[in-house]
Amino acid sequence: MQKRAANAIRGMVESDNNSIVSIHDHGAGGHLNCLSELVEETGGKIDLDKLPVGDPTLSAKELIGNESQERMGLVIGEEHAALLKRIAERERSPMYEVGDVTGDDRFTFESKTTGAKPMDVQLEDIFGSSPKTIMTDTTVKRTYSEPDYSLEHFHDYLEQVLQLEAVACKDWLTNKVDRCVGGRVAKQQCAGPLQLPLNNVGVMALDFKGKDGIATSIGHSPISRIDRPFGRK
Repeated sequence: MQKRAANAIRGMVESDNNSIVSIHDHGAGGHLNCLSELVEETGGKIDLDKLPVGDPTLSAKELIGNESQERMGLVIGEEHAALLKRIAERERSPMYEVGDVTGDDRFTFESKTTGAKPMDVQLEDIFGSSPKTIMTDTTVKRTYSEPDYSLEHFHDYLEQVLQLEAVACKDWLTNKVDRCVGGRVAKQQCAGPLQLPLNNVGVMALDFKGKDGIATSIGHSPISRIDRPFGRK
């Protein structure tokens, strides 16, 4: 489903005129998280009756805040909605027009059939607690003298440069993680310079003196690493 939604959005983004004004994923916060951030600078009114419902027993609170993975929310002009709907139908991606941008700086969920308003708040009450950070950058122009060097010492220069931590290879940091710092790791699951989980088992002792422990096996493909033996009992 996520792929279908992504293809529908891609059809709009890669067109000659991308008409998507704003876009946001739903994620764990559901409609409340996604739709509120889409209209953060303007305000919006959501029709509760137009939200897709898989379980009719959900309360309004559960419907608004439910975890909605594989969904994307976007703001688009009314004149472009028909095009997006055709693309969504082509990609077999469900599409719902659930509300309008209002410009009144309020965020409202309302049912047009019952008149219920489970949520009607000023946007500043949601987003106004954290002050915006303003950073001012000043360019400093520096003029350096030409370096004094001799080509016969090139290898010495190169060795000195490669010794700098900002220049040298970071494999020792990115590919090797110390999982033995606690002292109870009898065998790591990962092996090799890339720290792939290829070992047959990872073993953690329960204490420092006993013989009891916990074994976990999540090996990806032990046969892939054959340059040295591992995983032997």
